[in-house]
Amino acid sequence: MNEYDYRKLIRARLDAAPRLEQYLKKVVACCSAKIPGQITLDAFGKVELFTMGQLFHPQALKIRSGKVVLIPQKMIEAGIDFKSWLEAAASLVAVGLNSEGKKGESPEQLIGKLEMLYPAFSAAFEILKEQNSAVKKKITVLGFDAALAHYRLALDAAEYLMNSEVMLSPAEFGAKFTGNSKSFKPGSAIWNLSAMLLAAELNVAPETVMSACGLIENPTASTVAVYGTFICYRGDTRLDWISELWKLGEAAILHAGNLEHLTRIEIEDAAVPEVITCENESPFNFMRREPDLPPLVYTAGFPNSTVRRFLALLPQQTEIRHWGDTDPEGLAIAAIINRIRPVELFRCGINECEKLSGSLIPLDKRKRKRGEVILRDSKFPFRRELEFSLNHGWLEQESWTQF
Repeated sequence: MNEYDYRKLIRARLDAAPRLEQYLKKVVACCSAKIPGQITLDAFGKVELFTMGQLFHPQALKIRSGKVVLIPQKMIEAGIDFKSWLEAAASLVAVGLNSEGKKGESPEQLIGKLEMLYPAFSAAFEILKEQNSAVKKKITVLGFDAALAHYRLALDAAEYLMNSEVMLSPAEFGAKFTGNSKSFKPGSAIWNLSAMLLAAELNVAPETVMSACGLIENPTASTVAVYGTFICYRGDTRLDWISELWKLGEAAILHAGNLEHLTRIEIEDAAVPEVITCENESPFNFMRREPDLPPLVYTAGFPNSTVRRFLALLPQQTEIRHWGDTDPEGLAIAAIINRIRPVELFRCGINECEKLSGSLIPLDKRKRKRGEVILRDSKFPFRRELEFSLNHGWLEQESWTQF
């Protein structure tokens, strides 16, 4: 078992018997410097020995001089990875192992370890580096190993959500990652940290990023609007109602439940499947009135999990063109779609920006800072367009005109 398995197991024991938390805190505190030979927990009779044995291990508990004593070495002999168990316990009860002062156990060392473990993140680590004092405080309060576990849990959650096409409630998500359905409550410390890191990476507002990534109480609130000859399949069952609405000149709106059991989505009579994704509503409706355009998908700004799920169900060879704003947020949206399928910019490339230079909007301080952070990622797919926006201004979708 690893630290995360132990965390889930310990959390389940504490949920069943909350009074055991006081003993867990004592054990963590007593082991802050070194592991003692024994730890006196309480007078025999004040706590149910069987219940305490489930938290620690029955073989590790002894009655000595009328008191319940824990012998950590017996836990180790019983096959428990005591270091991982202790780190899990410390992260749950917020009593840290005293790592302060050990060589190399600094905020820089912690962030460096995280960077090696999570190479897909870059902007998130820039945020942590800027918050050096907060990371240092976390190490002081929890200890280095428990602080590392805390940030790893937040990054595990952010990494899952960044790539997820599944809707989960906060309670379901908490149970999945910690064994505690209440651990990822909106506004909790781990929720806020995960949201901050995820928002930095995806360039989305922290207050909306969790719901946009599929962590939401009501799955029917997450929708995608589409327009065109899309044919959905549920196994061998053909569902053509999106295409039928298109024939009537109407867009279709699907929520997460509509996509849950779909196995694939095809584009009718398309030799080479092609789709245009659109960031904003007015241009989406404008394109609906244009003749001879391929099917359309409205992302409604940041593509939520339902939008991403819809795109992922399209044929692998689907060519996706994206029309959006060319500010840092707009290009970040294009980059998110590019993770699902390769994207070619449509009406928002450098050529369009140069020809519509009179409509370019200077970046404000906030947008400029966000753009500079994005450019630190050497793998960002639309660097040239972002550099152009930083130097010359950005083109809003609604400012585009035929030239």
